[in-house]
Amino acid sequence: MQGLLIRIAGDNLGNPLRTRSMRIHKEMIPMSIQYLKNIEPEQALELTKLVEYQQGQIVSRTLAQNKAVSITLFAFDKEEEISTHASDGDAMLTVLDGNARITIGEKVHSLTQGQTIVMPAQIPHAVAAADRFKMMLTVVFPKPAEKES
Repeated sequence: MQGLLIRIAGDNLGNPLRTRSMRIHKEMIPMSIQYLKNIEPEQALELTKLVEYQQGQIVSRTLAQNKAVSITLFAFDKEEEISTHASDGDAMLTVLDGNARITIGEKVHSLTQGQTIVMPAQIPHAVAAADRFKMMLTVVFPKPAEKES
């Protein structure tokens, strides 16, 4: 008989210790569900190494994308930008490497490595790179009933 043999000693009712054996089969153990993609689970990783710079490009790597949340890594080459737009969800941007110029509404923010800013839902914003930079963008979307019509 295949499977993992485990021994259970006693019970949690205060009864004397008795050893019982049972086999656990692979199909009895629930498989983990992986909600993230393009990233290795159970490993210490450097996010900056998961997305590489490419000349004249903005490179992205999506880690999660569903109705509730989007998590994406970006690498911006010098002078690249994402033009002004708005999102249905709150967007939290964290600079992983370099420096970024973030415009929210009419206000320009300069962020450096390790800094985070939230771009509120429905407020026009833009992301630009004077020099190369990497970022992680997390967007949290409202439940469909919470969306304004």
